[in-house]
Amino acid sequence: MLSASMLHPIALKFKNFKIHVICQNFLKDFYEQCPHVDKIISFEKEKLINDDTYRKHTIDKLLKNNYALSINSVRSPDAITFFLQDYNGAKKKIDFWSLFIGNCYVKNFGSPRLELESHQDFLEALGCRGDSLRPTIWIPNESVSFANELFKKNNLEPSRTLVLAAGVQFSPRLYGGYCHALQSLAEEEDISVIVVGTERDRPIINDNLKNFKGKVINIVGKSSILETAAIIKKSRLLVGGDSSAAHIACAVETPNAIVLGGGHYRRFFPYSKWTYCAVLYLDCFGCDWACKYNKPYCIQNVSPRTLESAIKNAWKLKGDQITFQESL
Repeated sequence: MLSASMLHPIALKFKNFKIHVICQNFLKDFYEQCPHVDKIISFEKEKLINDDTYRKHTIDKLLKNNYALSINSVRSPDAITFFLQDYNGAKKKIDFWSLFIGNCYVKNFGSPRLELESHQDFLEALGCRGDSLRPTIWIPNESVSFANELFKKNNLEPSRTLVLAAGVQFSPRLYGGYCHALQSLAEEEDISVIVVGTERDRPIINDNLKNFKGKVINIVGKSSILETAAIIKKSRLLVGGDSSAAHIACAVETPNAIVLGGGHYRRFFPYSKWTYCAVLYLDCFGCDWACKYNKPYCIQNVSPRTLESAIKNAWKLKGDQITFQESL
């Protein structure tokens, strides 16, 4: 959602070029909806890491396109990022940390900045001018129809419907207190909760739901990222972690309340007026998730009461955007 915001200004700058996107398989549907992308080359991450034949096949797919330019704006590159940049065959390659065009370079890239600001820096160094970036997602009509049918089938009122996305990509950010934090709002406002996520998220979701008293529509593993986006857009509120669902909520202007830890504090959130955060601030913030303790206290010791305050602020769209918890 964040890097996709760059595609429109890139398309304007390179209007005589075709734009290809290289992404993991599960993101192919996301980019297929983008009007600025001419072709998508997707890959399976584990096979790319472990299968020599698959890696060669992927390289061959890239090389046959005879690319003039390869752009890689990833601020925190990994082995796969380097591999795709090194072996795509482009005549000119530009990445975040070595971007030089004449005497122009990415400004301030050594200082803490929001991810969207880093993308803006990258675009300006490329000579792409435009408005400030915001998270971007393209939701097709069929996904909107999926959401509408779900609401109709379950007799859901959008103004009293909340989406819970407890899953996160990185396991230390898992949190078990979402439904505890939601309980009082569920009782006061008679809300319905739509639970979304992938099959991988099911254990943490089940753990959250086991003592929750309220109406739950559990569609874990039953919606695509675009269908999930349509559901979030139609709902009153999104509750979850520092994850893609929260970025979707910002993109579609749905209020969201999240548990925000210290690994990348203020790099990814909060950047939007739609986000309300529960934060247990510790002196070790900024660790890049290399936690020095036996567990990430900044996530797992956030009190449900702290998150409850953030949720109620988001529900009413008033109050502090960051609710700080004073101590462990």
